[in-house]
Amino acid sequence: MEGHRIIHHHNLLIDYRCSKTEVSPHILFETLSAFGGTKGMFAWNSLWRLRAWIDRCLGGNAKKAAVRDRMKPLEKDARIDFFHVEILDKNRRVRLKTDMKLPGEAWLEFGIDQTRESTYLHHVVIYEPRGLLGLLYWYVTYPVHAVVFRGMHNALLREALSDHAEQLVLQTLPNRPA
Repeated sequence: MEGHRIIHHHNLLIDYRCSKTEVSPHILFETLSAFGGTKGMFAWNSLWRLRAWIDRCLGGNAKKAAVRDRMKPLEKDARIDFFHVEILDKNRRVRLKTDMKLPGEAWLEFGIDQTRESTYLHHVVIYEPRGLLGLLYWYVTYPVHAVVFRGMHNALLREALSDHAEQLVLQTLPNRPA
């Protein structure tokens, strides 16, 4: 279950990562809900900004990072930078569809599974290339994407662990009278 795989399924090219964590699904989802805007993409934000600039130069829909209120819950159809929330299942799954100019369609999906012992974060990049240009795009850009998505996955886990530790500390504080 844990690890990293590249999957070719029909016309889809999939980069799949899965990691085990002791963080609760709730904390993991809350951390994930901070995605985009001023928080950035958890890792390699300068490369994401460069990609957005390239998209704008090509006439795409990428806009400058939207300021998101981290306290406001993530909502279906919400726009997060150059993604929009396509599927939202609280504490379980978020699928973002890219609004970038690409020779194909792309999605970024996060799934959260809980067993009796652990929580698992599934991080899936799905790309459906359009023709030869789409395939070339995947294979030429994949080395950079692999580094970016690994960094995003690991940074998301670190951030969630930090949020988890913060929650544990807050729970140990004595109640103070108002």
